[in-house]
Amino acid sequence: MIDKTLYCFYDLAVSPPTYDFLPFLQLSELHRRRYELDNICFVFVPGPKDGFRDDTQHPRSISERYAWMRNIVMLACYLLESCKQIIWLKSRDEAIYFLKRSKSNVFPRSYSLDSPVGDYSHRGIIAAYIRGEKIATIKETPEYTRMVESYLAGRVIPQKLITVTIRDVDDSPARNTNYSEWRTFLQQLDPQKYKVIIIPDTSKVWQANNVLSDFEHCELASINLLFRTALYRQAYLNMTVNTGPIDLAYFSQSPFLVFKPTTKDAISTASEFWLQWLGLEVGDQYPCAQQNQIVVWQDDTAEYLEEEFHRFVSKLEQDESLAKREHGFRSYRQRCNCYQTALNYVKEKLHSPNWSPYADPQIVNKPIQEDIDTLKAIIGVFSVDARFILGLILQKAGKRELAIELFNDCIKRTRENDIKNICRMMLTEP
Repeated sequence: MIDKTLYCFYDLAVSPPTYDFLPFLQLSELHRRRYELDNICFVFVPGPKDGFRDDTQHPRSISERYAWMRNIVMLACYLLESCKQIIWLKSRDEAIYFLKRSKSNVFPRSYSLDSPVGDYSHRGIIAAYIRGEKIATIKETPEYTRMVESYLAGRVIPQKLITVTIRDVDDSPARNTNYSEWRTFLQQLDPQKYKVIIIPDTSKVWQANNVLSDFEHCELASINLLFRTALYRQAYLNMTVNTGPIDLAYFSQSPFLVFKPTTKDAISTASEFWLQWLGLEVGDQYPCAQQNQIVVWQDDTAEYLEEEFHRFVSKLEQDESLAKREHGFRSYRQRCNCYQTALNYVKEKLHSPNWSPYADPQIVNKPIQEDIDTLKAIIGVFSVDARFILGLILQKAGKRELAIELFNDCIKRTRENDIKNICRMMLTEP
């Protein structure tokens, strides 16, 4: 019997034990669907520093990293119905057995123990969306659904549940929740209509700031990812600043308002990062998110919190179908930005993150069908770059005539003499 299992290697030498695992989870499921495999086996490979990568990023202590692995990363695997096995290896050498067993059904592609790769950015998700693939919906296991229903019984009836996810981390303090502003906003909500539940930051779950002590806190949601997911899915609205757990709401199609997406004290929240890795500029929305999932490009001041909350309520009252419609591309500019992000993802998979195909027209890694499909999808916008890379792929595959046609198209379409010369050189390649 043929083993149709996808082996997904989350290598802790290059990947963090944090909520960054969630995009990896999404990409794993998209890969499984794309290649019509039956189920997933997640394999966690230990890193060099007490089982993790050698860095000083949050969470810093080894004990905290182990706690995050058990309470966040490992539990996240159960959000996919297709997950049938979870393995946390004790040594890197143990991965050899599973690599052999996989028979090339491996994610991330080109993964090896000698050259481990991580794939936990949103670039691949954008590329999948552009190819027309449907983003996978995650969901907690049934016992957690019942557990949260029991927890909420008597707490929110007949009120609507509002969750507030706190970010309170010593690194990048400008990204943290502005407690006093949230208190001002939350105190204005009618307690007869809305039930507010605070979810403390996972790293300070038992050291909650007393500014919001008037509101109920749910510590269990902070340390149990499945409980948190179920709570998000039950909520009328989930509110937060830009923080890792929001991907749970995003991928579970739960409504949210996310404030303060950009700050100046962290690379991952710089506006340049959003453009490079997500294809979004200020004012844009995730194209594959539902219309009741909103990024608010403002700080979390009481004024903006109140304004955006009432805007959300008003829109939902006028049109309850928001949860069934995607934002899509709101402008040609956004489409171009997202296409560029997808193109960069293809270049990374074929060669390296900073690959310049005109300077080095050699494909290092084996192209697969999804690369071709992505390039075909974006060829109307990035006609020269996409055609040139597609030509390289076809040339490598021995389809010389089709490659020549694409290189000639590039010569006709570009005004850059350097690119024309490279294309002419490729025409002479055997």
